[in-house]
Amino acid sequence: MKTAILFVLVLSFFVAHSQDIIVKEDGTSIQAKVDEIGIDVIKYHKFDNLKGPVYSINKKDVVIVNFENGTFELIKPNVEENGLLLLSLEETKDVIVEYINNYSFVYLDENKKYIASFEDDLLRLIIVNENEKKANYNLLFDFFNVYKFVEIDKRTNAKAYLNIYVSRVYNKEKDKRSKDKLVLGIRGFNEAKSLLKALKHFNVLLKGN
Repeated sequence: MKTAILFVLVLSFFVAHSQDIIVKEDGTSIQAKVDEIGIDVIKYHKFDNLKGPVYSINKKDVVIVNFENGTFELIKPNVEENGLLLLSLEETKDVIVEYINNYSFVYLDENKKYIASFEDDLLRLIIVNENEKKANYNLLFDFFNVYKFVEIDKRTNAKAYLNIYVSRVYNKEKDKRSKDKLVLGIRGFNEAKSLLKALKHFNVLLKGN
């Protein structure tokens, strides 16, 4: 069952989106146009009948909703099966890299962005300009040690900031760390929400390991 669910999750996230995908706990999925994610239910139209009736599904039966614009809503971010979190560590890393590379910008300089990669379980962020020429400034963070995830600083629907107090690695030997504040500008409030959930999930997985 876990393998089937993971296959649907990965496939529905990385394929080109033309509809919303509701991934159910049993591993099946619904092609839909999501109208509302409420407290208890998700309301949607079937994708092959957008002018038809409105359907609803209980949120307890849903794992994740992948939206057509590439963002996602984790409904059960801590769902476990046999003690394993539903999204694996490597899959979560892929999501983090995807969102940072596509939607990030540098605080106080929106002409620059971050390029993300992982060195083992450490998150490397390199600042590049709009031509993606690398700057000398880069950062390395250890998300095993997160001191605080701050609520998203929403400026507009098209711009938001993530503020995370996290351990930063300072030397080549990767054994010197100190508390730092990471500020990530994100283009799109929904994209910022999705990235924050992925980073929180990453922290949970690291501590679980």
